[in-house]
Amino acid sequence: GGALARWPFDGSLLGCPGNARDLGHTGPAVFSTTRHQGSRSLQLNGSTDSASTAAAMNVGDAFTISAWIYVPSGTTQIQTIAANSAGGNTTNGFRF
Repeated sequence: GGALARWPFDGSLLGCPGNARDLGHTGPAVFSTTRHQGSRSLQLNGSTDSASTAAAMNVGDAFTISAWIYVPSGTTQIQTIAANSAGGNTTNGFRF
């Protein structure tokens, strides 16, 4: 076992050494400096910002995803945290 990927969001989009899965992004890569959002959390605007990795991960048929998520009150529309497919309800894959 062991982690296939891990991103500490320590002011960059680099993955942990040895996993070769740095993140790319659309929109600006902005890191929070506020305590309640996490001193180094990645801020995404919920509509045009995203972060993704081009390196494929074979997770087999059992895997765990862990994330700390803050969604402000009043947020509308569906917010995707992790996915392996494009948007829409007719695509295969998972979306959380």
